[in-house]
Amino acid sequence: MVELEEIQSLLIDGFRKYSSACYMLFQVNDAKLAKNWLQGMQSYLAYGVKPSDEWCINLAFSYPGLEKLGLQSTLLSKFPTVFSEGMVSTYRQRILGDIGDSSPECWQWGYGESAVDLLFLVFARNDGLLVKQANKVKQEAKKSGVNWLKTLHTEKLPENKEHFGFRDGISQPKMSGVNGEVDSNGADSKDSIAPGEFILGYPNEHQGSVNRLTVSAASDPSHMLPGVDGLDNAAIRDFSKNGSYLVFRQLRQNVKAFWDFMAKNASKGGESRRAEDYASAIKLASKMVGRWPSGAPLMKFPDIDPVAVQDKAVLNRFSYKHDPSGLSCPIGAHIRRAHPRNAFTFDKSCIPESVRNNKRHRILRRGRSYGKPFSHTMNPVDMIKSREDQVERGLYFICLNADIERQFEFIQQAWLNNKKYGGLYNEVDPLVGKMSVNLKADKGTFTVPADPIRTRYFGLKNFVEMRGGGYFFLPSRAAVDYIIHHGKF
Repeated sequence: MVELEEIQSLLIDGFRKYSSACYMLFQVNDAKLAKNWLQGMQSYLAYGVKPSDEWCINLAFSYPGLEKLGLQSTLLSKFPTVFSEGMVSTYRQRILGDIGDSSPECWQWGYGESAVDLLFLVFARNDGLLVKQANKVKQEAKKSGVNWLKTLHTEKLPENKEHFGFRDGISQPKMSGVNGEVDSNGADSKDSIAPGEFILGYPNEHQGSVNRLTVSAASDPSHMLPGVDGLDNAAIRDFSKNGSYLVFRQLRQNVKAFWDFMAKNASKGGESRRAEDYASAIKLASKMVGRWPSGAPLMKFPDIDPVAVQDKAVLNRFSYKHDPSGLSCPIGAHIRRAHPRNAFTFDKSCIPESVRNNKRHRILRRGRSYGKPFSHTMNPVDMIKSREDQVERGLYFICLNADIERQFEFIQQAWLNNKKYGGLYNEVDPLVGKMSVNLKADKGTFTVPADPIRTRYFGLKNFVEMRGGGYFFLPSRAAVDYIIHHGKF
């Protein structure tokens, strides 16, 4: 049984009922004062399925933050290297594509003097209440041994779209025992994923393995942490159970450059703005995304956007088994890379294995957009017609997973930034993949398959750039207590 009341609510439902959100970044200066402050903040932390307050908070710690708060070295040493090393090492920059104009030197936070120890994720039912409570947190923090770095404000865009104009948040994993679908017999459906893929301390999709970070019973004399496998008197205690790893990346979106590229390549002369040219530009952008602006998948609607379809279940119930060549949805399309489903085999006998493998690389996305929309209508035609406004906008990409390397980093390196993904050559993800540091030497490419002749588009730019990020640990209720009440000052 998944212990929902021990799990921070961000893991369960993403706080979608709260229309307003911001992310507050802090550094720890005085561990003792900081712990006293965190103890007072505990009553605002939301756990379980249905937080009832007008506003609430979730809390995550970076590895340096846990160090500063005095977590014992024997426990710190058990964290995976990817977490202790962080996002800005030379190796991680290379595999994540954080180079060139996305390198940490270009970030607004998360690197050097702006490295983050504590991440507060604040949610409220309206903007006024959010601002009031965020300011209260900031003021209390001034005398509490922590240094406020900045507050990242989010923007709720019309029609649940992201800044390029496409509906977002459609495809989300369902966890067994939490929000997974069940069949007529009450058993988990084949589409549900083991909770251990996202929540530590539970069996995952890899032969039921369980990820744990444990301490000795002597290090937990008050029995704040659960025992392993429910044994309260066990010699070891489970610090990580009901926690998760949180990946945070601020992604700046260049909306004007994105739609300029589509418009230029959709019209033969590069300047025409006829109705058919607008339609061709939208179709090309949809080929790169794998969905139409409405969210409708190309696999079901390859030729036209059925704007009226809104049911998430309908929009997400498809596979690639009938499209091995990418004639409906290109092999290199963003959604086909980020979530391949059964795309790695079209042999019916191997499809179940392909689906099982894909389950081991899923993530829970919890991000939100920031910055004013490029066009208040969110209509691609209006975006093509609009002039550059120099406003920064983008996505606060936030995801949760039990294994950063096997899940988030695998997707980023093996699927999004892989130039030979699915048999392609010299192509990365057209939306978020890193084209090259030197686009003159290595222009971005995207292929749209067709019978008999494919179309290749050249000169893609990096439409998305990194502007900040970090790896964090999202602890359980018991682990938050342990962090606050144990360790050296």
